[in-house]
Amino acid sequence: MKQKITTIVLVTLFAGMSLTAQNFGFAKVIDEGTYGQYSTHCVTDINGNTYTAGYFTGDLVIGGTTISSTGGYDIFLLKFNKNGILVWAKKDGGDGDEHLTDIAYDKKNKTIVVCGYFDGTTAFNNGAETSSHGDDDAWVAKYEIDGDFLWAKTCGGFDMDHYNALDVDKNGNVVTTGTFWSDDITFAGETPILDFSNASAVVAKYSSIGVETWMNTTSGDGIASGDAIAVDQNGNIYTGSTTNGDYLINDVTPVSHSSFLEDALHFVKYAPNGKIKWVSYNEISYSAEVIDIAVEGNINIYGAINYEGELTLEGELFSTVLSDESAVITKIRTSDADILWSNELYSSNVARIYDLQLSGTALYASGFFFDYAEYDGLSVTNAFGDNESFLLRTDLNGNGVSLTMFFNPESEDILSSIGIDRSNNIYMTGTFNQVLELGDFTLDVDDEREIFFAKYLADPMRLTPELHSENNKLSLYPNPAIDNISVTVLCEKEINTPLQIINMNGEVVYESHEVLAEGNNSISINVDELTAGMYLLFVNNQTQSFIISK
Repeated sequence: MKQKITTIVLVTLFAGMSLTAQNFGFAKVIDEGTYGQYSTHCVTDINGNTYTAGYFTGDLVIGGTTISSTGGYDIFLLKFNKNGILVWAKKDGGDGDEHLTDIAYDKKNKTIVVCGYFDGTTAFNNGAETSSHGDDDAWVAKYEIDGDFLWAKTCGGFDMDHYNALDVDKNGNVVTTGTFWSDDITFAGETPILDFSNASAVVAKYSSIGVETWMNTTSGDGIASGDAIAVDQNGNIYTGSTTNGDYLINDVTPVSHSSFLEDALHFVKYAPNGKIKWVSYNEISYSAEVIDIAVEGNINIYGAINYEGELTLEGELFSTVLSDESAVITKIRTSDADILWSNELYSSNVARIYDLQLSGTALYASGFFFDYAEYDGLSVTNAFGDNESFLLRTDLNGNGVSLTMFFNPESEDILSSIGIDRSNNIYMTGTFNQVLELGDFTLDVDDEREIFFAKYLADPMRLTPELHSENNKLSLYPNPAIDNISVTVLCEKEINTPLQIINMNGEVVYESHEVLAEGNNSISINVDELTAGMYLLFVNNQTQSFIISK
């Protein structure tokens, strides 16, 4: 059983927590080509390698490297190291149009997975050509981290069928969600239940080598859209969808599970085998979209919702009566779908979230706003009548920590995606159309709109120096830590003392007894089993804060 320490101790130690100055490590234009280029998503591994993906037509020029589309739109994949140096650039596709909608990093197999949709003829890795059945067909593909192609799968019928988002579980299995307008397809040897008049939301699972496993659908007499998906450490799957009309969620059996409200936004939890565990229904009056989902272990999920009109989350009403569009971040307990809190990113005009990322005890949301935006007493204002990027940081209780605007009066810029490394540096990509200033870096455009890529050196929320040991008798390295920390303790005489690590709930999560000699003592502690977050180290009546970043 975990011990508890007195709450007042934690309050005293953490009062006055502050952020240090933040800067950009680099910023660059990664698109100096012709025609149209669209950066949609990026993902970062723990070492700071960032994989940026999107779709383009014409030429895509990154420094001295040029890739060219085959026919219409092709997808691109770019790998940068932690210093922003291009490692490789790859394009894929055929004579038709390929669009990319999401990217994920497979930690187990160290691979990159992407998804989207195509029209006409595609040929991944210059292989056999595949034609869409009618309009757009959905696709998913996997690549090695050196850019080598592994596999690609397509799915669809005679109408428009799109994969909108994907994620990867700890075994490398791929889960996707999207919107299918076709009424007759085959997946894993079965015929899923699809809407015969409008669109259905789909959830599909592939094995790590691309074998079709199962597909679930949401179908009825209106339109359903599958917009966001995430998977927890146990392989449970969480989706965000919207519907109108009378709808049914279909299990893998397939058996109708539950009917919807007339217009609803909902989160659904599936077991790894596709069986529904719970459904959370939330009423909307006009339009809403779950744009992204972040997972905290297997305990909670966080959803980012963009909406217009009215949105009701477990009895709490949000409204854009005085604005065009705002966003809400909500926290949901995974065991029973209970909404723990919901907070609004309000705008007097437009505020839209594009990406939501969890890192340790911090939650980050990126996107753009027009005119004015505020969250939990934090606000940003843009008087230049265009879109400005923002980066919002909250704690896991929804309290606002910082709301940063990248002030650029000459540019309309949109921060579309972020990735975070183990040191809490933030890698970001988006688009801009004039001069863009990021810290000491100034970027300019050669065309109507370009893609930027930057590294934001974010403070890992360390405590201010006065909260450290006053006599400097205790230190630890590295901070943030990943799997091991080295502790140095200075003692005036030999002592026998307990050593404890305390989490933010006041629980003792690690304890040992140390015999320390006079002078400096070095202790190595393995913290690999502890979850990411902030901790306190207690030893010899000294305290030190540190962060574990996975």
